[in-house]
Amino acid sequence: MPILDETVLRRVKNGTAQHAFLHTPSDEALGAAHDHALDKLLDIASNELLAHPKQTICQIQSIFSISTNRAGLRLATHLNARELHDKLTLAIDLMRSEGWVASVLLSWAVHLLNVGSVRKANPAISTLAAYVNVLLEPLANTLRQLKFPPALYSQDDWVTLFEELRQHTTSGQHAAALASLHHWAVRTYGCDPMPDVMFQTVEATRVHTNLIWPDEQQRALDLAATVSPDERVCQQVQVMLALGSGGLFRIGEISGLTTTDLQDGDNGLCVHLSPGRGVHGGKSRAARRIVRIHDPALIALITQWRVRRNLESGLAPIEALLLFGDPHTPRKLYRMGHCIRLVNDILRRATGDDSVSFHSLRHAGATARAYTLLTQAQPPSAVSPLDELCHEMGHATRHTLWSTYFHLPEFALREASDLIPSIAALSAEEAAFWLDLTPAALRQRACRAASESASTAALYLQWVQQLADGASPTQRRPGECKTFQLPTAAPPCTNASKDLHWVRQALAVIAQGSTSETACMLLSCAPEGLRLLCLAIQLALGSLTTVGRNQSPPLLLASADTDHALEWARQQITCQHWAFELGSNALLQVLAIYLERNAHTQTCAEAALAWTKMRRRNVLSMHDPVATQAMLHLLRQANFPADALVVRIQAETDSSNEGLLRTESSMREIRASVQLGVGASVRIERVRPRRGQPDLYLVVGRSRLTPGISAPSASLRMCEFHGLLFSLCVYQSMTKGISQP
Repeated sequence: MPILDETVLRRVKNGTAQHAFLHTPSDEALGAAHDHALDKLLDIASNELLAHPKQTICQIQSIFSISTNRAGLRLATHLNARELHDKLTLAIDLMRSEGWVASVLLSWAVHLLNVGSVRKANPAISTLAAYVNVLLEPLANTLRQLKFPPALYSQDDWVTLFEELRQHTTSGQHAAALASLHHWAVRTYGCDPMPDVMFQTVEATRVHTNLIWPDEQQRALDLAATVSPDERVCQQVQVMLALGSGGLFRIGEISGLTTTDLQDGDNGLCVHLSPGRGVHGGKSRAARRIVRIHDPALIALITQWRVRRNLESGLAPIEALLLFGDPHTPRKLYRMGHCIRLVNDILRRATGDDSVSFHSLRHAGATARAYTLLTQAQPPSAVSPLDELCHEMGHATRHTLWSTYFHLPEFALREASDLIPSIAALSAEEAAFWLDLTPAALRQRACRAASESASTAALYLQWVQQLADGASPTQRRPGECKTFQLPTAAPPCTNASKDLHWVRQALAVIAQGSTSETACMLLSCAPEGLRLLCLAIQLALGSLTTVGRNQSPPLLLASADTDHALEWARQQITCQHWAFELGSNALLQVLAIYLERNAHTQTCAEAALAWTKMRRRNVLSMHDPVATQAMLHLLRQANFPADALVVRIQAETDSSNEGLLRTESSMREIRASVQLGVGASVRIERVRPRRGQPDLYLVVGRSRLTPGISAPSASLRMCEFHGLLFSLCVYQSMTKGISQP
């Protein structure tokens, strides 16, 4: 009776099977593309409807396009091509500008690259290209009609999506592409399998998913402690696993949880799910419910994380914060797509089974709870415990529980087999058949082992049960409940990757006056990392040449402790009046993305040095031609628009013809210099002389400037630009390697 899948049977028989499987992305670019796409999908603030993503569709089609002389190229070979990296990078950039519809398309494309087709693990690229070409346009149109991302879909929404797409199914290739999309929806978002999408002829069948046993869930919690060098990611993954192991959640529901949704109860932790507030749409009206978690170790992990989120915000515990929110941006999730991928990878490593995912934890929890209710005596109650279980799962009736989520009928058969001795004893012939012995050999064995306390029939039954249980009476049976333990390994106390984005966030935290404890928590770093950052700030400030200031800033000694270094850095940064959070400044966001990706290159190093030479108080002097060209080259490389730049020249105080000629000559030289650096003409303004300002300087606007209309002064404040370039200088100082005293 093949009740369990073969991979599950392998896990039962061999407890070390999980070590033979290490799930890693086939390509680094695939992992990055997957994370960017899911982060965009789960970013609550970006769920607005955008235009049809034409450029992203063209770029995805080019990912699967190959030349005619490479016909028959397989997916495994294609993944090793450098060309794939470049195409995926460009697709990610387009996705940022074209919104969540583009990210859905990219997520499916990456799924095809990771998994292949439904039928083949290593298909030809031409096969996948056919899938993409026939389904991308209809999928984009249908997604725009539904108006919100798949992370928020109910099951009715998935049915609507596939019903709409099936209207375009006119051939076998169309059907295969739709089957691949269905596979992506099930594995990524926990969509209920729809056999009528996968097969033309649907037979009555039981929906199957592999379970994750409690000892494997414990192993996954232990693995999560070291899954990333960023301790915040490690702890967030642990909490996600704790919620999945202790409760009955869908993956789309945990992203919308807030700290006030977790309430301590008399018998565990109560998690209130309210999908009606728009974060998660829910699968039905029953999705609005309360889920209870009873295990003490899992509750401890979750409540510690809730305390951390309240401390990070500095708000009262009664304020609602996203449970997995970004500590620097309240309405944004923190690397949620990356963490979901890590959760699934850890579960596959812990089980050695490539078919499990976060949704398997929901099936495992429902099966264990239902089996306990069926096999143990229950106190009389006005409400059936099975109905309470269905409520916690978000089901309106018991039908889905028994038809989809209950996977252990063999345990019920075992319970029934225990009653066999009271009904009929095994004969020697029956026992010999199961033990693969002759009846005579079995009788001889029974005579040697028989004692006064055991009958021959009891020995027959004992031997058959030992064979069925793996000849080990003490072996833990799959699905047997046990108490979880806190992970044995602690998350790393250091070190998040200290890239330019981290430096900019660190400068914003320091400017806010956060304590060292709070700063370490927000930045996922050790106190020593903050102290070294402050020394890098001192190096960056020392390279600035500020006009009108004869005294150098106070010295920060290398032996200073972290609290003193933070206070020193806060004072120095505050007096500069820089801003390190770009907010809604779209143009500087584009520049920031370029700098974060290329901060280690020579172009950015030269730009950082040029900024220190050009800066005069709050403006960029253009008197050094070498520094000016380096800065303009950076802006051109980052695709910063020329119509957002302004060159200002202070008019000659001499109003004679000679003074006007000097001014016109200077303007011609400026136009030639800027044309060489930017490749386009920019606006040049003559202004009245201002004390302390250079007579020639560059202004970077927050938005494109309308020709012929003077720009408002508010759009030409450069505190964000200077903050961004100073962050680059600090990053460059850190990469020089500040040694410890």
